[in-house]
Amino acid sequence: MHENPRIFVSSYTLRKCSKTVDFIHFRRYNTNGNRVIFFQYFIRFLKLYESIGEYKMREKIENFIAMSGATLLIAVGTYFFKFPNNFTFGGITGLAVLIAKTGLISAADFSFVANMSLLILGAVILGKKFVAKTAYCSVLLSVALSLFERIFPMNQPFTNQPMLEVMFAIALPALGSAILFNIGSSSGGTDIIAMILKKFTSVDIGRALVCSDVAITVAGFFIFDVKTGLYSCFGLIIRSFLVDSFIESLNLSKYFNVVCSNPEPICDYIVHSLGRGATICEAHGAFTGEQRYIIFTALNRQQAIKLRNFIKANDPSSFILISNTSEIIGKGFHSKTFSVLCMLCTLPQICYNNISNQNKEE
Repeated sequence: MHENPRIFVSSYTLRKCSKTVDFIHFRRYNTNGNRVIFFQYFIRFLKLYESIGEYKMREKIENFIAMSGATLLIAVGTYFFKFPNNFTFGGITGLAVLIAKTGLISAADFSFVANMSLLILGAVILGKKFVAKTAYCSVLLSVALSLFERIFPMNQPFTNQPMLEVMFAIALPALGSAILFNIGSSSGGTDIIAMILKKFTSVDIGRALVCSDVAITVAGFFIFDVKTGLYSCFGLIIRSFLVDSFIESLNLSKYFNVVCSNPEPICDYIVHSLGRGATICEAHGAFTGEQRYIIFTALNRQQAIKLRNFIKANDPSSFILISNTSEIIGKGFHSKTFSVLCMLCTLPQICYNNISNQNKEE
């Protein structure tokens, strides 16, 4: 009889593509002290870690591209449309417009100095984790504004249509900010001040930031003129709505309620062609009293179009209710990394249970 198996976890490294990947190697010792290596579990762990590594690398590349594009959108909207028209809404860049009026420093250079100063302050107070999340976007925004000023000097607005210009000054930074917020990043600026205040005080950060933005915007009435101040107030109001709208649009999915007589073809199409799940409930028509089925499923926008066209072509008598939703939490809609990590966490227990069963059989 063998004694109860003991699981020993030892750390090894695998060098692949000049990357070091840690994996866990399970060993079992029997009464004779001979080591038995369970290759199947070793391979499972290796595959899991490889899938995690590949996904994380792909996710990092996608996030890097998204952060770069979003930050450049903010820079373009700020430099080409906001600065030339002296619109003062929005944090550091709004303050930069006011400071530039003094003639001591340009708006782009002030934004660079202010963002770098806040970044260094945040790194000292908030630590390395803060730098990893915020530094890249803040530096890129500051550098882009300074480069634009030297490569494309703007002495006057593009057009003589301030309403058109204010729309671009609102929309481009709002879209960029929404993309950054959606992936858990930000462009720095007043967000850094908010993080520092949150760490050391119990101040209502949201209210404090809104008050500071309002104060900077209102200052435009006195530093410039009433027309510029009104456009700045308009931009401040619209920007907050646009950011929320863009975030919801980025996460938008479709929720289907399909009432039909024969659910099998529709469910087969959802599961095998679209790769999604569905739930079927029995129902009775209130008017006809006939038996019906209700299919519940959630899809992205492209899949929703395909399912709607399929139902129209193959079961035109079905009744379809389609709703927009930007908050879906569950299998198929959360991060793949989370799913793989869950598998990785549960696999040691599976290994131990299997070993215990084998020992009992022996």
